[in-house]
Amino acid sequence: MFRKEKKKDRSEDDLSLDIRADRRRYFRIEPDPGDPVFLSDDSRKYPVTDLAAGGLAFEAGPFSPGREYGGRLIFPDLASTGPLTLRAVREVRKNVIGAEIIEIDEEDRELIHAFVLHRQKEEMKKVRD
Repeated sequence: MFRKEKKKDRSEDDLSLDIRADRRRYFRIEPDPGDPVFLSDDSRKYPVTDLAAGGLAFEAGPFSPGREYGGRLIFPDLASTGPLTLRAVREVRKNVIGAEIIEIDEEDRELIHAFVLHRQKEEMKKVRD
């Protein structure tokens, strides 16, 4: 559910999104700065700068490739995921780490999908208004 699919044959008038150059499997959004999302590890909260069901970027200090982080995501309405594990993949910019989710309960992945869909709708509404 909510995965990106590649289209093989596209016509010139096709208005679908061209994702062939995008390696990601899931749609990605930026949380609203007024309603932030956090990665929490029980002792600290790290602000999430972008989020998808397969990974996220968060502010966390020096980048260490392959480092694993554990914790849970806390959403603006204070809903949270159960425990999840991330692996640092790349430094997005200074002190912002791009990580893939390597362990997560499927119900929690669906919670992320629902949040991403909600944010997409918010952004589309802003464009229309």
